Amino acid sequence: MKVEIRDLGPESIDDLVNMCVSQSHLRQAKTLAQGNLRKKMWIERALEVFGSCAKIAYADNEPAGFVEFYPAQMFPILRYLLKDRKIILIMCVFVRREYQGRGIGSKLVQALIEDLKQRRIPYFGNERADEIAIGSWGSHTGFPEAQPRFRKFFFKNGFIEAPDFPDPTGKGGILVCGLAR
Repeated sequence: MKVEIRDLGPESIDDLVNMCVSQSHLRQAKTLAQGNLRKKMWIERALEVFGSCAKIAYADNEPAGFVEFYPAQMFPILRYLLKDRKIILIMCVFVRREYQGRGIGSKLVQALIEDLKQRRIPYFGNERADEIAIGSWGSHTGFPEAQPRFRKFFFKNGFIEAPDFPDPTGKGGILVCGLAR
């Protein structure tokens, strides 16, 4: 299986949206169609403001997973809490079930880390980001058994616990990865 990691661009928005907002539940087709449209609009706007905000993994040219990320300051509460810090916030790491366990999630996160060590971010005045952050509360999706696996995945990929990182949820468990050059 050949895996290729590509930056999200206008030509691949549908690949990300279709993985992100499943279309498999016909009963909810109208709601899912609205979700797809809203997600697509959000991504198009993010591409204008931020540039590429996701990386997509293709396995044998089929979309297999993605990592979605934004400057943390794009979110009003975080803009206030983080002030002048240049932090990229991972919103989601997703790998389709049939591709899980093959290292695709790690390839996505490592590609993001390597990219951000070099990339100048227009949102940060064309400076580089200092850190990448993700909250372990992001795994609180009704499956508490997922949290240890989530944390292990990010620790394996170079993240560490950051107890002093501002957490708007109050749940704690923010993990960060420094981007020292």
